[in-house]
Amino acid sequence: ALYALDEEIISLMKKSGCTGISVGVESGDDKMLKVMKKDTTVDAYRMSIPKVKNVIRTRAFFLIGNIGETKENVWNTFRLIKEIKPDYGTFCPVVPLPGTEIYQTCIEKGYLKPEEFDPLRSFYQPILKTEHFDQEYLITMKEFANIDVNFKYNYNLKHDPAKAYRLFKNVLDIYPHLDFVKDYI
Repeated sequence: ALYALDEEIISLMKKSGCTGISVGVESGDDKMLKVMKKDTTVDAYRMSIPKVKNVIRTRAFFLIGNIGETKENVWNTFRLIKEIKPDYGTFCPVVPLPGTEIYQTCIEKGYLKPEEFDPLRSFYQPILKTEHFDQEYLITMKEFANIDVNFKYNYNLKHDPAKAYRLFKNVLDIYPHLDFVKDYI
């Protein structure tokens, strides 16, 4: 577990050539971590990620759009991201795979119709619609978080203008509607 990494282990990891670590944080909300059956807490991430980040890069993975998740739960995740400041973040919609408990629950609750599951598209675009949000809201939140963490407030890019320019140019090529990116080029 991440919280078991002490400074000595992290230093040894770096000495052995490790340049970064990826962490499945998933949520910044203790209620949602329990729903996901994660054996950790938000406070554990608050204590461990900055400790690791002081020595090696951190990439944190987050899920949005889980069963029972509210907009407040999503904002709790964004608040945690601001606190732990991972070097990079990856934001993914919850993907209920056929044959899993969550898939069956989504079908029963009407959050998903079996014919809506596309094994190619469903991993990148939100497919669930609940009483708390729809796909459009999750797409907006995913873009917001990606821009915030990986571009606007990314410490690494502030110290490498050439790299920042290339990344922002790539983002603009893919998402020409993101006007703020034009301000960074």
